[in-house]
Amino acid sequence: MYKSKKMTCDAPVRYEVDVLVVGGGVAGCPAAIQASRLGVKTLLIEKNGMLGGTATVGAVNFPGLFHAWGKQIISGIGYDAVITANAMFSGQLPDFSKVPKNHWENQIRVDRFALAYTFDKMCIESGVEICFHTMPVSVIREDDKYTVFCADKNGIFAVSASVVIDTTGDADVVYMAGYGTETGCELQPATLMTYIEGYDIDKIDFDLLKQMCLAEYEKGTLKAGDFQSIEKPFCDELRTGQIYQHLPVEDASARSKSRLEAASRAAIARAINFLKKIPGCENIRISHFGGECGIRETRRIKGETVISAENYVSGKVYPDAVCYSFYPIDLHVSNGEYIEQVFLKPETVPTIPYSALIPQGSFRMLTAGRCLSSDRQANSACRVQATCMATGQVAGAAAYLAVKDGCGVSDVDVTELKVLLKQQGFIVP
Repeated sequence: MYKSKKMTCDAPVRYEVDVLVVGGGVAGCPAAIQASRLGVKTLLIEKNGMLGGTATVGAVNFPGLFHAWGKQIISGIGYDAVITANAMFSGQLPDFSKVPKNHWENQIRVDRFALAYTFDKMCIESGVEICFHTMPVSVIREDDKYTVFCADKNGIFAVSASVVIDTTGDADVVYMAGYGTETGCELQPATLMTYIEGYDIDKIDFDLLKQMCLAEYEKGTLKAGDFQSIEKPFCDELRTGQIYQHLPVEDASARSKSRLEAASRAAIARAINFLKKIPGCENIRISHFGGECGIRETRRIKGETVISAENYVSGKVYPDAVCYSFYPIDLHVSNGEYIEQVFLKPETVPTIPYSALIPQGSFRMLTAGRCLSSDRQANSACRVQATCMATGQVAGAAAYLAVKDGCGVSDVDVTELKVLLKQQGFIVP
């Protein structure tokens, strides 16, 4: 689990920072920006060549939910980035003062380039140093600091950091450091976001489409998960211009994800080759697709507090509640045939406790994003992007306080943390 003494000696310390944020997605960017704005030296490492994670690389570019029951419940750095990116091209926003019929109608559509550029700009202006194409490979705690070994195109190097914030989604750093994580007995399926064009929906006979699809499915040329519904195969996909897949996820390892990425593109190829046989779809083509699959679930940390589904749907306000979360329980079964949903009752808005971001037994390590401490049902709700952004900003502020006060993250004064967040324009429960 830890690298050898030889590795420790041979890898040069390239950076000595106050705060290291691992993962430049929708949780990592607000974490790094917040820490750096408060004046601590911050490094952000990201495995891809752009910031934004699932919202940009994964093409799930409709973040939510920032509003509940006609009121804004999540603000701050992430929300500012989304609004700025939205204004670059469309500028169209839902009417947040009204309670929509469907919760997803309050998601905010953003251009992927605009969001990646906005996060770049915000990080640079706040003083964050960014290392793209970089991944962690090992973690060692030494006295009151962590040494994180990383790999980039030039080899392995070390980062010495007072506080580490794991925003990888998979709790990679927490796992490498030897702190507790857990994985469900089965994992929710992944989806490669694929957008299609070039077909004439008015010429499509949907009864014929279903008949032909079922025939191909029986022959095995189409597989379960290639389309969203066996009852109306490809109907929603063609009406929305987006193919939804449901692909099985084995675990958080690179080997598993490698198989997943290849399988996702093979599934899209099967779908497109089939649809070209349908009258009206002869010229169908892919307009764009995600650079990686959108992952709903892998590891979760074993935190000081575990958010349960019961406490989530009841809207419990924890003593150390630091942000809100708003989304129904949305547990996709592994074969993609249905979704287990539990909708929140009117005026109910769940909260996230600070202690759910702290791995049990850690000293100066925090998490943010979908790997926070929660059971599977609660995690299926609080994994969404607005909540990830909120927990990221909380972690960045808490990291600053830990550095300033010379304490562990568990000893951060939550009252002081809340006051600090409010000063930053953040909505606190």
